[in-house]
Amino acid sequence: MVLLENLIENISDACCSDGAKQSVGKLYGTVSAAKEDEVAAITEKKEETANKEVAKNTEKKVKSAENTAEAEESLKTKNDGGKKEDSLEFTENHMKYELSKWQELPEKIKKSAVALGYKEETWNSGEWSDSDYKWWDNMTKSEQTAAEIIGWDKTAWDTKYEDVNFSHLPQHVKTAAASVGFDEQAWNENSWPEGTKHKWWTELTNEEKGAYAILGYSQWTWE
Repeated sequence: MVLLENLIENISDACCSDGAKQSVGKLYGTVSAAKEDEVAAITEKKEETANKEVAKNTEKKVKSAENTAEAEESLKTKNDGGKKEDSLEFTENHMKYELSKWQELPEKIKKSAVALGYKEETWNSGEWSDSDYKWWDNMTKSEQTAAEIIGWDKTAWDTKYEDVNFSHLPQHVKTAAASVGFDEQAWNENSWPEGTKHKWWTELTNEEKGAYAILGYSQWTWE
């Protein structure tokens, strides 16, 4: 475009007649108008791209805030003793009976614990059974079933949900994480809450132990 303008200017300077110069001037005006249209189109395209990027980032921030608010609301409902449809209360099964002594276990849970290699002494002391040293896929089908009855799933057993995005966590896990100080950003960045990350298991409150048990932790995996 610039080369063409320069050529037109050279032609205009070389022409002698006013009519020729007038024609060249019209041509130059046409080229200039085309150049302005091109610049305007490029500017419009850049603005459109920038607006889309802003909208995308805004949508991400809104979604993150919604996920964190959802977990906090569920936690507030639990702490207030209120009832909210869709919210999940923490149960012994959610906590995998981690805070329960052997004599407090239902018979079905005791049988499942025995199937995993536990007995009263090892259960109460928190010692690992042979099954605890296995990855989920290396367990027998009966061991997997026993673990599920107690409250485990593959993700909690293998990774403690650490590889799961906050927005994809089961609701009771999301609520447990929020109760000990995780929000969506902290969870996804594996940034541990200041209130608990430097504590030994015995220094945690029962509420904190219960929340971390829901995430898949016990005294032995914590320390």
